[in-house]
Amino acid sequence: MPDDPTKPDQPLDFAKLQELLKDLRFTMFTTTGEGRLRARPMTTINADDIGHLWFLTDRDADVAQDILRDPSVGLAYADDGSSTYVSVSGSAAWSEDRRRIERLWNPAMRAWWSGSDDPKIVAIDVRVDAAEYWDGPNSRIARLAGILVSAATGKEYEGGEHGELEAGSEAS
Repeated sequence: MPDDPTKPDQPLDFAKLQELLKDLRFTMFTTTGEGRLRARPMTTINADDIGHLWFLTDRDADVAQDILRDPSVGLAYADDGSSTYVSVSGSAAWSEDRRRIERLWNPAMRAWWSGSDDPKIVAIDVRVDAAEYWDGPNSRIARLAGILVSAATGKEYEGGEHGELEAGSEAS
């Protein structure tokens, strides 16, 4: 059976996702709240190789309250400079585990909280259910040249690596 051109060309494992996200710290974190999709910028503090992404927020923040109502979330990462884009869907939960919050804490967070012991802070754990990425040539000139060649030859532009992950039991 021939390869399906609509399917990604290689599977993505959690180590690959972790590698892609190491330089993509900011995401648009999307929840369902008040009957509509709601996205807000957030910083990924940690991405591990078993499919968990970690964030900190206030317990009373909209994102935390939305997660209580519906744990389904979507995360969109983009870096046009490196031509790397990642879309993640998962299930989120938050906890008040002080040891976890302490491990995620860094001094720059004093801009929002007095310290890691601030009782308002909660840790959000996003368990990755699925992810998709596009990782193109880092050089804008190389991307432009590829697009121009594709346009001139009529061949479809192959913009780089594309992969997908469907999480199984290993994401627990």
